[in-house]
Amino acid sequence: MSTNNGRVAVITGATGGIGFEIARRFGKEGYTLVLNGLDAEAGAEKLAALAKEGYTAEFHAFDVTNEEQVNASIKSIGDKHSKIDVVVNNAGGLGGRSRFEVMTTEFYRSVMALNLDSTFFVSRAAIPNLKKVTNANIINRIFFILIFASFNFIFCFNCLSFAIRKLGLTYCLIITLYY
Repeated sequence: MSTNNGRVAVITGATGGIGFEIARRFGKEGYTLVLNGLDAEAGAEKLAALAKEGYTAEFHAFDVTNEEQVNASIKSIGDKHSKIDVVVNNAGGLGGRSRFEVMTTEFYRSVMALNLDSTFFVSRAAIPNLKKVTNANIINRIFFILIFASFNFIFCFNCLSFAIRKLGLTYCLIITLYY
């Protein structure tokens, strides 16, 4: 159990294993935790587990690939807490598998929406509240699990990794927050 330090961390995809462990780590540091996921029942279970550990937490069910839901939810979180100190863009995944040569455009776009668009939507919506504090942080978790998959499945994640890191989404966010 940790004393609340007055800081607020928003973690997307926090009802899953890695997201929940990220939330627990921030809880140990005294953050108020704002968990996101799609499944309200799973969210309630995670909140109960965090409460047993003595952490302050709340759950907001919204789809990170839906721009309107993201904007409304992040605004609500910012209004409630008057700020956001940290955003962890953890939501992501493949959502299935497809060989590259038969991959549908719909599948490709759904992977990009879950992993890239969501990072953009959540970060953009949170920036006004992040700018209310010094030392705000956006943490973009990039999924490297495909290194263990066959070559045919690597394409989408390599595109995502490149887009988030090399094309500068993360760098643009740094400039936006601090300059």
